[in-house]
Amino acid sequence: MIYYNSQTKSFLLSGRNYSYCMYINRAGLLQHLYWGKKIGAADAAFLVAAHGLPAEPDPNDWNMDMATDSMPSECGSFGRGDFRPATVIVRRNDGAAMSRFMYVSHKIVKGALSLEGMPCARKADETLVITMSAAEGDFEGERACHERDITIKYHCLKDVGMVRRVTVNGEEVPFKRTKREAGAFPLDTSLSAPDAYVVGVSFLADVAKEQSVVFFCE
Repeated sequence: MIYYNSQTKSFLLSGRNYSYCMYINRAGLLQHLYWGKKIGAADAAFLVAAHGLPAEPDPNDWNMDMATDSMPSECGSFGRGDFRPATVIVRRNDGAAMSRFMYVSHKIVKGALSLEGMPCARKADETLVITMSAAEGDFEGERACHERDITIKYHCLKDVGMVRRVTVNGEEVPFKRTKREAGAFPLDTSLSAPDAYVVGVSFLADVAKEQSVVFFCE
């Protein structure tokens, strides 16, 4: 189930025993809030107030760019104060690159949205599609990029549970399930369930070809 709260501008994606939460902060950036054990809508509102607001940059602060480096972002920027790996980098013909993408709109649709010729989710009960556009000043003037918008898709499966088996290209492979580390993404365990875990899978693959990785849960 995907739930949007228009008052807090938060998105809550929940399956059988998990939840993923994020919101649109005052600066118009998509900010991460939570990933872990299933929570309710009231918990999402609490997360915005307790964890989101203290970490979000102030849009009226002239030094806002520096604040984005510590904000748990869903779409990392480039050349605008965020020194972590960027989600999207758009480079102009003259070699210049500076990008920050802001929230424009969203829609919630049934099922999964496929990407022709590209790896993508094959199944989903619902999909959240968020449209982001380049911030003012990033691509202006004669050398401005014509394609300014990007879309981010979040697929939600309501029946996903504990991972029991993993296959790669149809063949079963070993995997390792470990407790989430305090310093692991996203930030620390204050933003995730204390009993959350990480599934690690290692395999050899041809990077030029699509690989089918399937997690079997119950």
